[in-house]
Amino acid sequence: MSEADWAGRARRPRIDYGFLGQWTNPRTGERHRDRVWAFVMVLPCSATAS
Repeated sequence: MSEADWAGRARRPRIDYGFLGQWTNPRTGERHRDRVWAFVMVLPCSATAS
């Protein structure tokens, strides 16, 4: 992959999601049927002005 391709990809937000598991109540130890999902979006930031 060329340097120009990497530079173009670095400017795009990165998005990912996935299933983490089921929730367990820490006080009772009871497992709930609710499922825990995560969504992550990382936005690029540059310290240098272009």
